[in-house]
Amino acid sequence: MRTIVLCVSLLFSSVVYAGPVESVGVAIGKVLQVMQNPSDSARATGLCQLARTYVDSQTIGADLLGRQYMTLPNDQDGVRQFMALVPSIIVSEFYDRLDGLGTEYTVNPNLIPKGSSRVGVQVTVGSKRLTVTANRGNNKVLDVEYMGISMVNNKRFEYQRDLQRWLGGGNPKPVTQLVNSLINSRALIRCN
Repeated sequence: MRTIVLCVSLLFSSVVYAGPVESVGVAIGKVLQVMQNPSDSARATGLCQLARTYVDSQTIGADLLGRQYMTLPNDQDGVRQFMALVPSIIVSEFYDRLDGLGTEYTVNPNLIPKGSSRVGVQVTVGSKRLTVTANRGNNKVLDVEYMGISMVNNKRFEYQRDLQRWLGGGNPKPVTQLVNSLINSRALIRCN
């Protein structure tokens, strides 16, 4: 009887707590499974659902815009619209890169420290080695690095370059202009 109670207790404790390694492993497995669907629209819809579930969009959105643009008093509508687009930005960035990877992957159980609330998890998908940065508090994805290149840092540089150009050019609502630019892009896969 004690063995059954111990087994059930262990089962429930492992279900209740999943660390960054387990959470990233589950997310990667689900992403690869979604990509097996032959329908582009079903893949996009599935990836959007996964992005809303496993990605810390609020933190990523704030990182992409930076404090200067997050707090522009006359462009808060643009900031809200941008934050709503973050899952779309993430799915659009990775969609083509995920195609044809198959379903085999491994997750290294050794965490990489990345600051007080962040941790890196190394994942190998096919021949590609990725480092997925997760939030220690909620285990949600904060960034993905491939060959040492951070998706968030790369997009932040691109977006803030454009925002600075628009703000410097006299546009009082550069975030709104960025949102319009993204929405009008053929490359954006809309999640909302």
